[in-house]
Amino acid sequence: MKMKKLTFLLSAFFVILFVVSGTAQNKSIIIEDGEGFFKEQDDVMIAEFVLKGIPAAENVKYVTENVLMLDGVVKFGIKNYPLEGKETQRECLVVLKKENYVSSFTQVMSLLKVTKVELGEVEKEITDFIEDYRK
Repeated sequence: MKMKKLTFLLSAFFVILFVVSGTAQNKSIIIEDGEGFFKEQDDVMIAEFVLKGIPAAENVKYVTENVLMLDGVVKFGIKNYPLEGKETQRECLVVLKKENYVSSFTQVMSLLKVTKVELGEVEKEITDFIEDYRK
C-alpha cells in the first residue's frame, strides 16, 4: 500500500513539475491536415501530431502515465527524444475510444497545457480547433 501511495505522489510531483516548467512556454500542436486529423479505425479514433514546447531534457514518462489514466484514452505516446533540429518538438500519437473522442481529446490537450494548433502558416486556438470537430 505504501508503494502505491509513493508511486502516486511521485507521479503527481512530476506532472506538477511538467506543468510548471511549461507555463513559461506556450505549448502548441503542429498538424499536417486539419480535415483528416482524426483517423477512424475499427472502434477507435487515431491522431498524430507534433507537440511543441517541451524542453529537450524533459522526461515525459509521468505525463504519459497520467494521460493514459484519462477516460476514453486507449493509447498515448510521446517520443522520448525531440525531432532532429527542433529541440522543443516531439512526435505524439493518441488513440481514443470512438465514443466521446472529442471530449477525450479535449482532456488530453488540457492536461498537456496546449493552447494553440499550428496548421501550416495558420495558427488557431485549441478551443476553436476542437469546436470545429463538435459541429
